[in-house]
Amino acid sequence: MKKLLRIVAVFAVTLTMVFAASTTAFAASDTANMFSQSGCTANQITFKVDLTKFTPSYIPNNTVSVDITNWTITDNNSGMVVYEGVGKVNEDVVINQDSAYSAYYKLTVNYTYTTPSYTSKSSKAVWSYATTKPANIKKAMLSSYVYTSLNKAYFTGGKDSCATGIEYQYAPANGGKAKKILTTSSMTNSFAISKNVPYKYRARNYYANQTNGKTYYGNYSPYRYFINPTISGSNNSSRNGITVNIKGAKNVKYQIYVAKDRDGSYKLTKTVTPKAGKTSSYLINKIGKKNMSKSQTYYIKFVPYVNKVKCDTAYIYSAYNSWY
Repeated sequence: MKKLLRIVAVFAVTLTMVFAASTTAFAASDTANMFSQSGCTANQITFKVDLTKFTPSYIPNNTVSVDITNWTITDNNSGMVVYEGVGKVNEDVVINQDSAYSAYYKLTVNYTYTTPSYTSKSSKAVWSYATTKPANIKKAMLSSYVYTSLNKAYFTGGKDSCATGIEYQYAPANGGKAKKILTTSSMTNSFAISKNVPYKYRARNYYANQTNGKTYYGNYSPYRYFINPTISGSNNSSRNGITVNIKGAKNVKYQIYVAKDRDGSYKLTKTVTPKAGKTSSYLINKIGKKNMSKSQTYYIKFVPYVNKVKCDTAYIYSAYNSWY
């Protein structure tokens, strides 16, 4: 056996060739007929390919004998022969590729066939499209945006360059039927959501295999969360501050930050947990630990947490603080 680049080959006893890797899996054509000799249809070799293995099988007859002299596998991306094996021995071949790798492989068999009257040498080849397991989408690469006035949201994600697209799955965070969205870009179109309902979502890359028409999926990302809350506020001159009103939801709390400029430095002022299904009111009369000033417009940012996980979207409310 000849060992080539990124190849580990192991002898076995049956005619099976297996592609596998410790962290990746190859997908290629379901079945490809390597060759069938003219006039000898019962004597042929087929090449079955599934997600993790390439399996040649030999069906002999009584009049023609076929001897496989060697197999070669060529990576069409690089043009390199990445595997070469001799004879009809089963060989488990490991090709180590990173996630999100895709390529066409040329699988060539050289053989001799013998009839009662003559012996001939020949070769056949088949091309199979293969991919490794799609790369994972990292939590930090996902985000959602909420259109507060329209009760709509959309997702964005870090689609791998080799992936066909991204599958998003979302559901109410406190229980409910999950829905799926398939997109071939990094973003989805907007979709309807309910007010004051926390949502969770996750995503995974997928590949549509060009040879067998099957779709293969990577691992789901960790869950992210968002909510479209009902928030309002008003000046509270009698208590030298601003009153904010938040409608609560189960397993949702809010960190409240205050700044003098919309794009300025916000200071954490209060953490609250409104009662689910009820509107709770809170007095905001400090910016961080300092008292608010009179005749000043303040920007109040609400950062939701669902199941103790920070949501994607924060909400900013502005109010003029005037004391009388």
